[in-house]
Order: sequence, then C-alpha cells, then structure tokens
Amino acid sequence: MSVLLRLLNLPLVLVAVLVAGLTGCSSTDGGSSTEVSGDLSAAAVDELIGALEADDKVCLETQTPSNLRTCIDGQLSSSFLYVFYDDKGQPERVFAASVVYGQYRDVAAKALLPDVPSSDLDEAMMDEGVTEFGEVAVKGGVDYVVFARDPASAEEPFPEMPQLDGDATAAALEQAYGIQCEGTAPEHDCAASGVMATIGPEASIVDDDPPIAMTVKIEQEYSGDTKIAGVPEFFAAAGMPLSEESMQLITDCDAASTLCKPTFVNGDGLLVRIDPSNLGTKIEVGPLVPVS
Repeated sequence: MSVLLRLLNLPLVLVAVLVAGLTGCSSTDGGSSTEVSGDLSAAAVDELIGALEADDKVCLETQTPSNLRTCIDGQLSSSFLYVFYDDKGQPERVFAASVVYGQYRDVAAKALLPDVPSSDLDEAMMDEGVTEFGEVAVKGGVDYVVFARDPASAEEPFPEMPQLDGDATAAALEQAYGIQCEGTAPEHDCAASGVMATIGPEASIVDDDPPIAMTVKIEQEYSGDTKIAGVPEFFAAAGMPLSEESMQLITDCDAASTLCKPTFVNGDGLLVRIDPSNLGTKIEVGPLVPVS
C-alpha cells in the first residue's frame, strides 16, 4: 500500500516510466523472455556460415534431407552446426553442438545474438528451458543448443537423419565383388581385391549409442595425375552412385597440387569424407548425427 501511495504522489510521466521498467521482462513456465533482440534472418545465418568457412570449416547444403545446411569439422569428420530452413528459405532452427565444439556454439550465439551480454548467453545455453531474446528463442542442453524463431520450435527434438543401411550395403558389395562379407549383422567386414570395408557401429565416431557407419580403405597407389583411385567404382559397387557435383569434387582434388579431402553429403543424405594418401584412399560414410 505504501508503494502505491508513493506512486500516486509522483508525476504521471514518471509513473509510466516506472511501470514500464517493472514490466519490461516477463517469464513463463519453463522459460523466460527479455527485450534484448536477436537475429535469425537469412543474412545473419549466411554471415555466421561465412565466418566458419573462413576458419576452414566445410559448410554444405544438402538435398536429402532438404532445407538443411550443415558445417563439418574436417578433423573428426562430424557436423557441429545444423541450420534448418522453412519452405521459403528462411532459417527456422539452428542446432550447435555443445561440448567438443563449444567454441563454435559460442560463435553461433554471438553471431545470432550480438547484443546479448555474454553472461546472459551462457546462462541461457546451460538452461534446458527456453529463453527468449526478442525474436530468437534459445534452448540449452548437454548435447547441443537450439536457436529458433519461436519457443515452440525450440522445444522440438533434433530431426531424424537418414541412416546407412549396413546390411544392404554389404549385400551390394558381395554381389558386385563376388565376395562373402564376414561378421554378424549389423557388423560386416568386406574384403575384395584392393578394397576393405568395415560396416557397423564400430565404424562410427559416435561413442554413445553409435549409428551404423562405414570405413573403407582402397589400397591402390596413385600414379600420374590421379590421387583418388577406385572411389567412383567403389560407390557404384556399394549401391551409392556419386552425383555430378560429388564427382567434380573428386576431379578437382585430383587436379589440385595441395592436400585435399573431398567432403560432401550424398544423395542418400549420408556424410562422405574421402582422404587420399600415397598408400591408398580412406573413405568414411555415416549419418549426419550431432557429436557433442
């Protein structure tokens, strides 16, 4: 009551300012909101991806799944940033891996929420509830942080990514090479002349609940101008023919004078990394799953 009496004795303009200050921030169950604005526009996301590419990260648009751009770490052959777009090409959600790639999660946060104090950002990214900064909703978590256009979409789980069908791939290799793969499904060890393929969870770089992945070694020394030998033939044998764009990456790598590791997402939505050396070529194939 005493507070109300004091307000009644103040000029109306000052009362309005005080009331606005008291109601500027609000909170709801499971989250909070603040007047500090964020930017999840296409331009802001393009600027973020451009900064990552300038730091020698590979960022790709995928056809399967559609409306996705992902940035990949070349050392671990894993994605650490996922941008999901709506049908109009506007960013809808950004997932940034939290632990191993914490520095890039922080880069994403500062790019999309440049005016938010670091302490507020850190708190929001640690909170498994949803915090709203203007038009950007942030949901923290152990595995990844979500930046979304609205609180409801921030709560949605990470989308299902296409998976490698290890059994079908092993069967295709058996038929193409006339071999018998060893092991018990879902693990297969396939060895043909100059080609060794390991398929199964053990080939995955993910430690917890690893998905089916494949590592391949093509023991074929390159000669002349060809550094990557036998790769298109292997993918055709595995039932994964390469697109024209992927073939061009390999051709460009063959022509390059420096070390190159072609990385792309194939038509099945699987991440492919090719690592040539003077002893042969290593290939890694696996789903676009978050590695925290």
